[in-house]
Amino acid sequence: MNDEEFNEQSSDEGKKIFLLRNKEAFKGTFFEYEFDGISYKLPKLLNDRYIFSNKIGSGSFGTVYEVYDT
Repeated sequence: MNDEEFNEQSSDEGKKIFLLRNKEAFKGTFFEYEFDGISYKLPKLLNDRYIFSNKIGSGSFGTVYEVYDT
């Protein structure tokens, strides 16, 4: 994808394309998640399919993340 094609894409679509093309870079990387005072390391790439992008919100029933299904 050249610069013109990337600029024509919406920012969300461009981000999705970037994540999908760079899926291998997320293998072996983790993000921190805290629950009930305990910190967990969760994989950025789950089941070689789901890429966790960012945290959307959290509440009493759990935490919601933006995830791309490759």
